[in-house]
Amino acid sequence: MINEKYLIVGLGRFGQSVLEVLLNSNSKVMVLDKDEEKINKIKDDVQNALILDATNEDVYSKFDLTDFAAAIVTIGEDFETTLLISIMLKQKGMNKVIARASNVIEQKILKKVGADIAVVPEIEIGEKVANNLLSNSVKEAIPLAENDSIIHVKPSEKLVGQTLEEINMRSQFSINVIAIKTKNEKGEENTMIPTSSYKIKEDDILIIVGSNENLDKFADYVIR
Repeated sequence: MINEKYLIVGLGRFGQSVLEVLLNSNSKVMVLDKDEEKINKIKDDVQNALILDATNEDVYSKFDLTDFAAAIVTIGEDFETTLLISIMLKQKGMNKVIARASNVIEQKILKKVGADIAVVPEIEIGEKVANNLLSNSVKEAIPLAENDSIIHVKPSEKLVGQTLEEINMRSQFSINVIAIKTKNEKGEENTMIPTSSYKIKEDDILIIVGSNENLDKFADYVIR
């Protein structure tokens, strides 16, 4: 969400990509990295930049992690360090942890034990992660292959009350709604496969599959 506060741990190429988009959105950003040269390059652009070892648990006692909307862990190729930091951040109260993985296996492990979202940069670039964070509508993006993903979308006002047939996403955007998470009168969540006559409700979450290019076009349409 725009103007919220984010923590970036590690300033590799992926971390710098996420940082650039967050700064362009006027978000507040704190950066942690043990590389003094990297910190010095960006310290004037961010709210706070600290040279330290992010694997030291005592570091996170110096500030209130609940103040941050999310932490993005972008250590690089060191999977064990990424996993350790992700677990520590969650244990210390971080609201959401997004971690960089090098492959699909690491991605699955991170999501099981530490991170809320694990990203393989070769599949989902830094700009997409940051833009997902900044959007109230796109709740999650799951890469399937190099150019395809599944996204979970909260419908905007322009979608609520319309049927899937009326919106006709397949024709307009070349994407498909494969399921919808909806709630019953008791507030219990249920995942269903909708028919074309299904009328979208405000509390629904649409699960949509398609190419990244077409999903981006649809996401832009939803949040405009």
